[in-house]
This record gives sequence, C-alpha cells and structure tokens, in this order.
Amino acid sequence: TANGKIDKTVYLSNYSGDKITVLDSVQANQNGEFQFKMQQKYKPGIYKIALGKCLKDQFYNTSGEDNFVKIIYNYENVEFRTWVVAPLDSMRIISSVENKIYFEFLLNDKKTNEQFEILQHLPTFFPKTDELYSSIKKRYANLQKENQNYLITLLKNYPKTYAVHIAKAIS
Repeated sequence: TANGKIDKTVYLSNYSGDKITVLDSVQANQNGEFQFKMQQKYKPGIYKIALGKCLKDQFYNTSGEDNFVKIIYNYENVEFRTWVVAPLDSMRIISSVENKIYFEFLLNDKKTNEQFEILQHLPTFFPKTDELYSSIKKRYANLQKENQNYLITLLKNYPKTYAVHIAKAIS
C-alpha cells in the first residue's frame, strides 16, 4: 500500500546490470493498494516498484522521475506501507524478513552517512589543540566501529539472507 498521490498504474521492474526492464503493471485502488503476483520465472533479486510522481513534480504538475521503492524478492510474500512522497523514510514492512532487514539497513546506512558527512567537515573549524577537535575525531572513529559492528551483527544473525549480501556489497 502506498499513501499519497499514487498513480493508478503501478509498475514492477527488475535490474540487470544498468538495464531496467518493466515486468508487470497493476492497477492501484483508491486507497493506494495494489498487488503483484510474482511469477515462477522471477528470480531472487531487487525489484523496483514505481509508485507515482515525486513531490516536486506533483507541486509543479510536471512529468519527471517517479518515486519508487526497491524491494527484495526471495520467494516470500512482501507486504508494505509507505508514502509516495517519501517512500524510503516512511517505509513500513508488514511481512517479509528479507525486506525488514534490507530497509533497516538502508535507513541505518542513510543516517550513518549523514553523520559521517557532518563529522567529516567539523574538524576544519577547530585547531588541533582544541578539545572539540579531538572529540569530533574520536566520534568519527567510534561511528565507523559502530557501523562495522552493525554489519557484523547482521551477517551473524542473518547469514543466508539476500538482504545481508546486498548490505555487505553496498558497505
């Protein structure tokens, strides 16, 4: 289910290298609910579901990039709820272990990268002798360790999942 101004037709695509191929389309009802029936021939992997126009295009009534979600298909049912205007930040996985792991990883990765980005530039504002300089450097190193430990925990707890293999490849 996708809330917000969802397009009536929702598209399912897959990735093969840089190529994206539309596999199927379904009609969403007025509540934003839709359902794809995954065919036997669909292999485990990341699939893209195009939901509708991004917020900027909705506001200016222009065509442009669709907002979409990427889900993992690994022969399990996937049920989710999200908002079209912010699909990643609002994603709630209702059923699918693979996707719960995947989206938890994506949100953690986003948050961690935002913190790295901020911490990376802060030391330039302080002399090396300043207490804040060393505190920022220490926090940066601790954040790296925390992120590494998070990935190790994912690998340990879910070693055979497709989601962890993706997380490992991204990190």
